[in-house]
Amino acid sequence: MPPFSYASLPPLDSSTIRLLSLVPSRNETAALQGQLHNYSLQDSDKETHLYEALSYVWGGIDDPPHSIYINGNSLSITANLHAALLRLRNHTLERVMWVDALCINQQDDQEKGLQIQLMPRIYGQAAQVIVYLGEAADDSDMALESIRVAADDENEKPGNSLASKRSQESILSLLKRPWFQRIWVLQEVGLARSILIICGSVEMNGYTFCSGISKLESLLKIYADLQSLIRPTIHLIRGSIFRPKYKSSSLGELSLAELIDMYHNHKATVRHDKVYALLGMCSDHLSSTGLLPDYTIPWETLFRRLVNFILHQSMSIEAWDDRETAVIKSSGYVLGHVSSVRNAINRYPGQYIEVTFNNRPISFQYYKNYGAHWILQASAQPIRQNDIICLLEGASNPTVVRAFEDHFGIIMIAVNPRQQRHKHSSFQLSMSPTPDYSHEFLLVWQWGLISGQHSSLLQLPQMEINSVVPDYLKTNAIRAMRSFEVALILKDTGDLLMVEVKLKKDIEKWERLFGIDDIHILSLKEVLASVYWSSNRWKMAENLLLEVIRARQYLQGKCHQDTLNSKMKLANAYIDEEVLSRPSRAEQLRGFRTELLETIKSDSRIAEGVMVQAAEYLDERMFKLLLGLGRDSVPVTNDLVKAISKPTRGDGKMLILLEERGMDSEMTEEMVQFIAKNCGRNAMRSLMQKRSAHVKITSELLKTIVEGREAIEKMELLLGGKGADICVGANMAITEETVIEAAGNIYHGEKIIRNLLTRQGASIVITEEIMITAVANIHQGDTIIRELFAQQKANIVITEEVVIATIEDIFHGPRFIEVLLEKRGTYINITPGVMKAVSKSQEDLASFLHGSEPHNAVMMQLLENRGADMDVTEEMVRIITNEMDFPKESLALSVEKQGEKLRVTEGMVRMIEEKFPEEIALLETMKDNIRRYSSGSTGSAG
Repeated sequence: MPPFSYASLPPLDSSTIRLLSLVPSRNETAALQGQLHNYSLQDSDKETHLYEALSYVWGGIDDPPHSIYINGNSLSITANLHAALLRLRNHTLERVMWVDALCINQQDDQEKGLQIQLMPRIYGQAAQVIVYLGEAADDSDMALESIRVAADDENEKPGNSLASKRSQESILSLLKRPWFQRIWVLQEVGLARSILIICGSVEMNGYTFCSGISKLESLLKIYADLQSLIRPTIHLIRGSIFRPKYKSSSLGELSLAELIDMYHNHKATVRHDKVYALLGMCSDHLSSTGLLPDYTIPWETLFRRLVNFILHQSMSIEAWDDRETAVIKSSGYVLGHVSSVRNAINRYPGQYIEVTFNNRPISFQYYKNYGAHWILQASAQPIRQNDIICLLEGASNPTVVRAFEDHFGIIMIAVNPRQQRHKHSSFQLSMSPTPDYSHEFLLVWQWGLISGQHSSLLQLPQMEINSVVPDYLKTNAIRAMRSFEVALILKDTGDLLMVEVKLKKDIEKWERLFGIDDIHILSLKEVLASVYWSSNRWKMAENLLLEVIRARQYLQGKCHQDTLNSKMKLANAYIDEEVLSRPSRAEQLRGFRTELLETIKSDSRIAEGVMVQAAEYLDERMFKLLLGLGRDSVPVTNDLVKAISKPTRGDGKMLILLEERGMDSEMTEEMVQFIAKNCGRNAMRSLMQKRSAHVKITSELLKTIVEGREAIEKMELLLGGKGADICVGANMAITEETVIEAAGNIYHGEKIIRNLLTRQGASIVITEEIMITAVANIHQGDTIIRELFAQQKANIVITEEVVIATIEDIFHGPRFIEVLLEKRGTYINITPGVMKAVSKSQEDLASFLHGSEPHNAVMMQLLENRGADMDVTEEMVRIITNEMDFPKESLALSVEKQGEKLRVTEGMVRMIEEKFPEEIALLETMKDNIRRYSSGSTGSAG
């Protein structure tokens, strides 16, 4: 017989299909015969039509061909379809059916594309969809009976039914049949309202079949790959009983992306069908997407269109005709990672995941909208713990990816999270999120089950992109850079331990190839440093970043952008450390951080105010980093020197400033004053070593040094002395003001005075003010005075004011008077002013001692040493008798020392008689003195 030839379908009618009328026969081996006739899906006033739709597997192309006679002409069909039609042929009645291989002209791609678009209606409006699993084999009858028994057992809980070993094996064999792996069956049963399962001679209602399988769920768990194929199909079959018969049915709940994620592991003879078979089930409007069935376009074109549709038109995509793989390059944001995952037990399709978000604003929005516990649709690639949730640039939905050595594998290209209500999460998002930061993703979307389960929670799957797409990354340098990007993205997930393990392994690997100073390795070390910093191992992080900066400066230059970026990262880390140790400074440092980091990154001159803030708030490490930026970047000003030379700050920052900038910065007199007054000897030494020729040593500077801390050491640096290796003061004029300050220094006054006198003694005049200041020095006054006398004895004049100042020190007066009498006793005169000072000091001492008897040591010292030379007048006797303590002893000693020189007046005698009438011996001595002077004088003594 001649071969069958198809007549064209009406060109303008989008609802006309062909139906097969299968001719009955009582002879089971008789040739198959039938007629094809056109049928409009709109002819019925009801949504359900009276035909059956067949769901089956075509079979292998190498199987022996079979035939069916359509309208008397021969048409070749596969062996499996031949067996199915023989099984379905009725003995007496025609069976009206829709069978894709017969009702669509498979040689006409245009017709095939149009008819495929009608398939959702064809299966959705059929009176019944017949699933033909094949002929009886491998105890399939036993398998179906076990499934029926499990479904019928009302006491058996889902997932717990146990069957015999042979029965289990027969069930697994049945479920491994090709029908369950076909992509088209999803649409065929997913839209059906009534399903009949046929295998060999056994028939079973679709709902019964699914109920039995659910009771055997524990068996499927042993075979995870099989389970991922079976469960979505079983779910769709079970749902048929709930689909209403009074309206056209379409899933319409899931997007094409979701369906692709769920079912792309199913098989198809033509790759295009992995997309086209799902179009009728999706909720998207696809008329202008380029995704409608068209078998004339290459597979790689369709694949690229699919990715563009799901993600964004701007995606960079590479695809190939000979594989179901696409390589995608895109920027994107990390939202977090999967911290736990489990399949839904009572709900399918679905899986529950818990997301640990990172600290980014965009992550906060997803946390706010969906929480941390998500319900996702099932996926062909099972989600695993530590998979990453990211949002690619331009995409509407997040993508789930898995990290590999140098790329990321797409697990779910577009997820539509549904929040688990009232689910508590241990995750807490920081109230101070860090800015969004995009990464460059290299993604591989590979259909079909891939490896990639972590061998441990601390190791990534050992797979490189070149094992998926040979020679995709051409050089080791490119591979290293991609490995760096993977590490950077992993860090943003917050899984620091895994990142650390990967980075250390990568660094060791690439150092063997490139050496330790390769710039790609430096990038990896930077990420490792940030991991250390994020886990509070600050010293390790700092040392590693400093190592990177030194290497970059040597390899790329001090002002290279990579070097500046590394310095910026170190500066940011220093600020983070300060904020963590002193949270109260967070607000103060916010604006400072932004301005400083931008300035470093752009290699601009740092504003004076920013440098002063750095000196105020941050430690020496930051200060050294900033000064290392270069002369043109950091201004050295009076305010900066003043800020870092505060006594409470120590010398660290000043030493850094002088070390880094001492040779090329102009040091004003005011700066030198700040250093001299507030800094220690090490800073002063550094200043003089760096800038001695340009530092003007003035009396004001010397005065400042004398007033400040470590004065003796600083003076030795300037003037020479023990341990000093700098001397710039040999020809310097020492003013009285300077010596006064030295004499008043309670800690080092004696050493400073000795140094001054040793270096410039000939030009120093010891004035009254100097002596008064020295005797007022309660700690070192006597030693300072001795030093002055030792080197300047001939030039020292002891004035009445000096003696009075000495006496007025109620505690040290006797000791100071002793020194003065010892060194310059012949120049000390006892005057009324001195006597009054003695009287006043005695009163002060008595007051201090709260009425205790004061001593008369100072007065007795003076009288003992200088009593013979003083001029005793009535005023002095009045002071002794009326104002001084111990008047009798003082008068007696005065009379004794004066001897015959004493000229006593009547007024003196009267004052003594009134005060001390009982002192007969003293009065007689004084009266004898009066008579002696009266007889020997022409004038009256009184």
